[in-house]
Amino acid sequence: EARKVKGVTSMDRYQDFKYQITKAGIPRCDRVVTLNVTSKGGPVSQEEVLFRMQGVLTDVNLGPLKNAPNKKHINSDILRTVTISGLGGEGFQQCFLNVVLWDLRMSRQFDADVWKPWTSVQTGRGAGGIQFSNRSVTPSFLCEDAEGLTLPAEFGKHEENLVQEGTHRYVEDNQVDLLEHIQKDNISRYAKIAYTAFRVGDVVEVTFSVIAVPCTAGMRCMKLVLRALCLENTEFTT
Repeated sequence: EARKVKGVTSMDRYQDFKYQITKAGIPRCDRVVTLNVTSKGGPVSQEEVLFRMQGVLTDVNLGPLKNAPNKKHINSDILRTVTISGLGGEGFQQCFLNVVLWDLRMSRQFDADVWKPWTSVQTGRGAGGIQFSNRSVTPSFLCEDAEGLTLPAEFGKHEENLVQEGTHRYVEDNQVDLLEHIQKDNISRYAKIAYTAFRVGDVVEVTFSVIAVPCTAGMRCMKLVLRALCLENTEFTT
């Protein structure tokens, strides 16, 4: 029990990242990034809301890769997922509430009958957790305008036609930064590490973005896209 308390204390740093909820009821994010992506109609700008959240790893799937990335299918074999829980930490609960509020905020952009509310996952002994994946899957037949799908430049005409005809799903996998937070002589730095360094029970910091994607039966839902995973504390798993 003492170890749990100590672990929660070490991850309870949400004040540093400004996860507070404003008086207007809109949760603040860490930052907003603008991505320049290429679609059939040319370059377009797309905004993504980025958050950072600390928690304990309750499930981790970071590798190894079964196959090397295929240029035709643009990293379709790189699937990475992690699930974290807060063990009752105040910072985690604040971040969790922010995710819920962002889901409510995004739902207002769609009709009520087409929005599927975001839900968390259950991890060990009924504890609530959040799952993140670097994969964003868009079933083309659910899109109102198939020609509007963002297609990687590596897609040839054949693959592009298949996606537009709705016979395939468009899969987008982003690269995930795997890092370790190192503090020495009052200096903090981040170093790249291998996927094998992460184990269930580690305290980690997750960087993720929030986007709206098509899901089943013509519905829309919020997706948490994994961007980076940083190892913060291993004292409970070593």
